[in-house]
Parts: sequence; C-alpha cells; structure tokens
Amino acid sequence: MSKRLNKLREKRGAMADELTGIIAKLDTIGDRLETADDRDPSDAETAEIKGHKDRIAELKADLDKLDADIADEQRVEAARASAAVQVYGGTSPGQRGSVPAQARHRYGVLKAFKGQNAEEDAYTSGMFLLATLGRSAPGRLHLNAMGERAAKWLIERGIDVMTRAQNEGSNTAGGFLVIPAFEQAIIDLRESYGTFRRHAGVTPMASDTQSQPVRASGLTAYWVNEAAQVTESEKAWGQVTLTAKKLAALSRFSSELNEDAIISIADDLAREMAYAFSLTEDNAGWNGDGTSTHGGILGVRPKIISGAHTASVHTASVATFGTLTKGDLEGAMGKLPKYVTNPRWYISNPGWVNALMRIATAAGGVTATEMANGIRTPSYLGYPVETDQTLPKVLTSLTGVAMAFFGDLSLAVKMGERRGITISLSDQRYWEFDQIGIRATERVDIVAHSLGSTTDAGPLIALVGA
Repeated sequence: MSKRLNKLREKRGAMADELTGIIAKLDTIGDRLETADDRDPSDAETAEIKGHKDRIAELKADLDKLDADIADEQRVEAARASAAVQVYGGTSPGQRGSVPAQARHRYGVLKAFKGQNAEEDAYTSGMFLLATLGRSAPGRLHLNAMGERAAKWLIERGIDVMTRAQNEGSNTAGGFLVIPAFEQAIIDLRESYGTFRRHAGVTPMASDTQSQPVRASGLTAYWVNEAAQVTESEKAWGQVTLTAKKLAALSRFSSELNEDAIISIADDLAREMAYAFSLTEDNAGWNGDGTSTHGGILGVRPKIISGAHTASVHTASVATFGTLTKGDLEGAMGKLPKYVTNPRWYISNPGWVNALMRIATAAGGVTATEMANGIRTPSYLGYPVETDQTLPKVLTSLTGVAMAFFGDLSLAVKMGERRGITISLSDQRYWEFDQIGIRATERVDIVAHSLGSTTDAGPLIALVGA
C-alpha cells in the first residue's frame, strides 16, 4: 500500500472520529433538553447546536472528497501493481541482483560505484534517468516505451518513480527529483579525489554559522624558589568561525539514451560531478582570494604569504621546480615545529616530478627495477607526497609564489560541512532541448586558522620561489 493511500485513510479515520464525537455532543444536548421537560434551548445552546451542525456538514463534504481521492489512489495503485510484471527476467519486488545480462557486458570497470551492489546501483540510477526522460511531457505520468520499461523495472523493486513525479516535480524552472543510489557514489569519489577532504578533515556543522575552538597557546613552566609562589599560566584557546557556503554543479544529458549503456552513463556522471566538487573545494582551500569566485574563502597560499605569517615561509634559492635543490627542500622541512608529527609534502604533479623525484633519482643508488617500475607511493626523504593539481603547475619562474607546502594540513585548516552532497534531476529544466538537468549541491566552508606568525612557525610551511 502506498504512503499516500495510508495517509488518506488515516485522515479519513480522524475525520470520521470527529464526526462521531460531534453527533454524540448533539445527542447530549438533546438529552439535556428532554430531561428539562423539553424546554426551548438557550441562546448559547442554540449557537452551540448550529456550530455542531455546520461542522457536521463540513466534515461530510470533506469525507466525500476524501473517499473520491482514496478511490483514485486505489486505481493508481492497482495500475502500478499490474505494471510491476517481470521484465528483463526480473525478480519479486524489493529483491536485488537483477541487472540484465545484456547490460553487464556493455561497460568497463566501474569507477564511481563501489561495493558488492555497485553494478545494480549504477543500473538503478540509470533506469531512474530513463524513466524521468521517458515522460511524454514535463510533469506528465504518461511514459514513452523507453520510460515505461524503466518505470516498470523500478516499480518492481519498490522505487515508485511515478509518485515521485507527482509529488516532487512541478517547478517549470526546475522540478528536481532525487536520484536513488547515486549520491553515495559521488560522496565516496569526492573524498578520494579531494586533498582538503582527505587531509584537512571535515567538521560537521549544526547550524549555518558555527564556532570551533582551536589551541592558541599552551601552559608555561617557571623556575621557582623554595616556598615561593608559583606563577600561574593558562592554556589559551582561539575560535574559528565557519559559515556555510553553497557549492553547486548543474549539467545536462541528452534524452537520446540507450538502456544498455546506462551503467556507463551513471558511472561517468558520478565521476564527473565528484571531480568537479573536489577540484573546486581544493582550489578554494589553496588559492581562494576571498571573493565570490571562491565562495568568499581565503585560501592557504595567498594568506600565508600576506606578511603576517613570515615564520612559516621558506624562500628557496631559485624560482623554478627544475632548479630547486635538496637544500631548498630541507630548509622548508627544518622550519616545521616539532609538535607536527605527521607531516607530508603538498605539491603539484609537475612539481613532484621536476623537483622532488628529480633530486631523489639524481642522488644515486636507484636500481634498474626501480627506474622501470617507478615509485608506487610518492614520498621524499621518508615523508609522503600528496600531489594536488590546484597547486602551481608551471615550470617557469615562480618568484614570490608558494610552490609547495610541508606540514600537516589538518592542524592548519578546518573544513566545515553544513549539508553533504545532494543529487537531483529535472526533466523540465532543459525541456526545450529534449535534455535532462542533473544538479548537485552542498554547503561547506574552509578556514585557514593556524599558519603561524612573524616569530613562530605554524604547522604548514610554504616553499616560496626566490
């Protein structure tokens, strides 16, 4: 039984109970008047009787309308039940593992969808796209042949695309519907792509604006004479204010889709959206200039070289990746405070290859096997190397530019998340082009809060070109 039918019946039951109660109240008034030798009702009793009768008339009209709605919903439910026939050699409603054999062989290795049900999750997401695209007109329930087959497949598995269309798709400028099994694939990939999500960590936000405590300074120990008073000190805390900012991606897909290709389509779309979000987050976190272009986020690179954090800046002897020396890298490493116990390098791939890898291989002792197979996990002097393509990639002069970083991003930056990624689609947004709109949104903020000062280095050291 559908949720809508249940709600209609619950509402009717409540109205019927109210009607029974009002009739009982009228009976009570009649009994009272009869006991009093059939006296005429007082003005108050007359008004009460009239109010009850008016309400009875309203309830009867509402009940008639509800009965009609219930009958309509029962007819729709019956039509859905008859439509839920076995297709593609399917299974009973709610069961998994029913991706048609012909679809399994039309795609390569899945990149976005993970786990033992990855194949079916990708196929289900694709079928939802087909069912939405298959409507004859925006907001209509009538489906073309392609959409009808997809809708039947979904209904059989308890995914009622028709009810979703009725209840959620009405706005002519949008009419967005939620795609099942699609969001998690993007969330997983976004976290594997994004440097900031993996290494800065994500703080859940309970409200649009949230303050987070950060350590400003610790306790101080003093030498004291015998019987002398000990000087008191306190651990100081600062606050970082996170303000949720909305990040969104909107794309369109042609309605000329083929059922046998939808696994590849869903997988590709999930990868593209995940990459777009992680790239934008990393770009704002590293390079944000505080303007609307980066959601008002001031990134690590412009902030650390602003002049207020000079102790966290090491200026190299040269200005290009191809000429950096071992001493330049060690100078940056040497500035890192001892409390940073899990540092790593953050650098672009061209920087890694032309600087760190070049220096490491030139040091000698590299075997032919290592040269042939490469280094599986990038590292330099025992420290992991995280390549991020939003950091500087040019091989020309980088004078005054933060080329790379060494330290622990999680100690220097906080990333807040007010709402995780939400995926939805619309068959109305690009209706005139016979295309479907795919939208992804999230609400996040990134704040670089601990980059050191002019006298004390912070947990992240910038290597700047000379």
